[in-house]
Amino acid sequence: MSENRTDATAAEALSWSRAAGRFIFVLPAWLAAVCVVRVGELLAGGALDGRLMLSAAGFDAVDFLRWLPLLFLSAWPLLRRPSPWPLALLWSLLLLAQMALSSYFLVARTPLGSDLFGYSWEEILATVRGADVRVHVAPLLEGLLALAVLWAGLWLAWRPWPRRSWRTAPVLLGLAGLAWLLPLHGGWLQGLDLDSRLRVQDKAGFFLESLAQMLQPTPSLPAVAAAGAAPGAEAAPLNPDYPFLHPDRTPDVLGQYFSPAGRPPSLVFVVVEGLGRDFSGPNARLGSFTPFLDELAGRSLYFDHFIAPQGRTFGVLPSLFGSLPFGERGFADLGSRMPAHPDLFSVLRSNGYDARFYNGTNLDFDSERAYLNRQGVSKLHDLLWYQRDHALPAGSNSWGFPDADLLRLILADEAKQPDAPGIVALQTITMHTDYHFPDQERYRARVLERLRELKIPESRWQYYRDNIDIFSTVVYTDDALREFFTGLQALPGHANTVYIITGDHRLPELPMADVLERHHVPLLIYSPLLKAPARIRAVSSQFDIAPSLLAWLSHSYGLRTPPQAAWLGKGLDMFDAYRNLRDIPVKPVKGEAPGMLSGDWYLLRGQLYRVSSQLAAEAASDAEAQARLQAKLAAFDAANQQMVASGRLLPPEAVDQLVAWDAEKRNAVPAAATEASAAVNLQVRDVQLEKSHVNATFTNAGGRSSKPFVALLVVTDAAGRELAEAGSTPLQLAAGESRALRLSLPAHIAGKDNYLSVVPADPASGKHMGEGVFHLPLESR
Repeated sequence: MSENRTDATAAEALSWSRAAGRFIFVLPAWLAAVCVVRVGELLAGGALDGRLMLSAAGFDAVDFLRWLPLLFLSAWPLLRRPSPWPLALLWSLLLLAQMALSSYFLVARTPLGSDLFGYSWEEILATVRGADVRVHVAPLLEGLLALAVLWAGLWLAWRPWPRRSWRTAPVLLGLAGLAWLLPLHGGWLQGLDLDSRLRVQDKAGFFLESLAQMLQPTPSLPAVAAAGAAPGAEAAPLNPDYPFLHPDRTPDVLGQYFSPAGRPPSLVFVVVEGLGRDFSGPNARLGSFTPFLDELAGRSLYFDHFIAPQGRTFGVLPSLFGSLPFGERGFADLGSRMPAHPDLFSVLRSNGYDARFYNGTNLDFDSERAYLNRQGVSKLHDLLWYQRDHALPAGSNSWGFPDADLLRLILADEAKQPDAPGIVALQTITMHTDYHFPDQERYRARVLERLRELKIPESRWQYYRDNIDIFSTVVYTDDALREFFTGLQALPGHANTVYIITGDHRLPELPMADVLERHHVPLLIYSPLLKAPARIRAVSSQFDIAPSLLAWLSHSYGLRTPPQAAWLGKGLDMFDAYRNLRDIPVKPVKGEAPGMLSGDWYLLRGQLYRVSSQLAAEAASDAEAQARLQAKLAAFDAANQQMVASGRLLPPEAVDQLVAWDAEKRNAVPAAATEASAAVNLQVRDVQLEKSHVNATFTNAGGRSSKPFVALLVVTDAAGRELAEAGSTPLQLAAGESRALRLSLPAHIAGKDNYLSVVPADPASGKHMGEGVFHLPLESR
C-alpha cells in the first residue's frame, strides 16, 4: 500500500514537472501573439517615440511576470494533453479578451477595470450600442495575425523537451514574486501626460489589478475611528450608527451676491454631458469651444476650480442634489435600498416648490429614475416620454434626442408651466459617444473656424482633426444652449430664476493631461438677480451646491431646511484666489474604489499626486501626506460601507425634519473646522521674467496671517542641479493679502538650459512653505 502511494506521488510530481517543462516551451507562442496585439494597440493609439515604447515594454514585462503564476495554473490541466487543441482554444479566448481590452481603450481612452461589473447587462448593451464601433481592416488583420502566431507557435512547441527543462519554472516563479516589489508609477513616467501613461500601461494587467482591488475587504468603522470623521461629518470620532450625520451649519455665502426678490426664486439646473474645463472657459488648456458659455460666464458667478466627484454620469444626481456618498456602485444604484434622506428636490418640494426633470435619454440608465422617484419628482420627461409624440431626427446620437431638439421640447413644455417657484433640472446627451448629431458637417467646419478665432497654430491642428467629431459636438451643444437661454428670457419667471450650469464629468474620449482632468468641470451660477459677476478660484465640488443653495434660501427667504444632514459638502468656497480647504472623495468609475482630494494632494489607487493651482495632478512622494490621505480615505470607505450595510444615513426622526434659519447655530462653527478654514496657504502667481529681474505676486489664500517667509529664487540646470539662489528679506502676509514683488535674479545664470523656480520658503531652513512656480526656462526672457 505504501509503495502504491509512493508511486502515485512520484507520478504526480512527474506530471507537474512535465507540465512545467512544456509550459516553458509553449510560453514564447503566447508572448509573440500578445506582442502582436500590443504593437497594434500602440500604433493605433497615436504617434510613438522611443520613451513611450520603452515604457510600454517595461509595463508589459512587469505585468507578465506578476500574472505568470495565474497563466500557468489556468493552463496546467491542459499541458498534459496529447494535443495542443485545448490549450490553443483557451489561450485564443484570453487573446481575444486582450484584444477587446485594447479596443476599449482606443475608443474610451481609459483602460477597462472593475467598472465593468458596475453595470447591468442591459446597461452594457446600451453602452455598446452607443459606442462608435466600426469594423476596420487593420485591427481585423492584426487579430488574425495574432491568432495565427499563437496557433503556429503552439504546434511547433508541442514536442518532446529536455528532461530538465522544468527547472526553469521555479526561476520564473521567483521573478514573478519579485515583480510585485517593483513600482509601476516611477520617475521614468515623470513628464508624460495621462493619455501617454495610459497608452503604455498593460491593459490586461490593469484589469486584473482592478479586480484584485475590488475584492479587498473594506476596513470596519472601529479600525479607522482614530482617523477622524468622514468628509462632511463633524471633526469627532465616527458615529458607528450614522457616520455621516452632523448638524447643518452651512453658512449663507451666496446671499451677498443676489438682489432680494419678492418671493423665493426658481432654480434651473443644466447638467451638460461631458463638459470639461479644459475645453470650456477662460484659459482652457485645449482652447475654449463654448463661446456662448464663455460669454455667459462673464455675467455669472464663475468657478474656475470646480470638481465633479464622479468620472461618469452614475453619481451626478446624488452629488449635485443630495451631497451623498457613493455607496458601492453609485448611490442611485442602491435602488430600493437607498437610505431615507433629504435632498434639494425633496426639501424644496416640502417648501411648496414644483419639481420637474428632463433628459434626452433613458432615465433607467444609472438608476436615475429610481433616484428621482425616491425624491418624489413626479414630472419626469425622458427619451421614452418624448418618443410618444416625436421621432428621433435622422443622424441622432444613438443615446437619444439631439441637444438642440431636446432643449426646444423642454422650452415648449416650460412655457406651459405656472409662474410659481420650481426646481427644474435637465441633462443633455449629445456630447457622448458616438458624438453624432444632425447637420454635423457644418459644425466640423465651425471647429476649424474656432481654431482660427483662438489663434491656435496650424501645426497643432492635426490633434483637433483627429477628434473633430468630439469638438464639433461641443460647438453644437454650445449653440443649442445659446438658443435655449434666448428662449428662456421670454418666460414670465425668468427674472426671478437662478440657473446652475455644470458638467456631469469631463468626457474621457479626448486624451487627458492628468488624473484630475476627468473631474475638472466648470460651474456657472447665472441669474438676472445677480448684483455683479464674480470669478471664484477656490476649490469646491458638486457636493457643496445643495447645502449652499439651501442655506441661502433659508436665510434670505425663510425656507425651512434640515437641522441635521449627511451632506458631504460644507458649502461653496467663494474665495477669489486658489485654495482647497475641502476633503473631496472622488470616484472615477462605478466599480472602482474612490480616491481622496485634500488640500494640495490627491490619492488614487494608492498613488499620491501633488495638485497645482491649476488643478493639475503630478505623481509625487510624501510619506506624511500619503498617510494623512490614506487615513481620510479609510474613514470615508468605512463610513460608506456602514451606510450600505445598515441601510441608514439619518435617524428616522431626522429624515423629514425641517426648521427655520437659526443664525446662532449657523455661526457656531466647530473649533477644528475654524482651524482648517484658517490654514495658511501661501501661493506664487503671475510670474514674469525680465532680463535681470523677476516680477511675481505672493498671496496668502488662507484665513490667518502667515509666518515670516522669504521669496526664494532658485536656478537649476537641465539635470535639476542647483546653480544659484537668491531671496528677499523676510515678509508676512495677512489673511487674503497679495503682494507684488520685483526680485533681482541671481548672478551667473547664463546657459540656455537653465531653469528658474520661485517659491515661498522658511527664512532659516529654506524649506518650502507653500505652492511655488517651478522649472521656468530662463531662455524665455
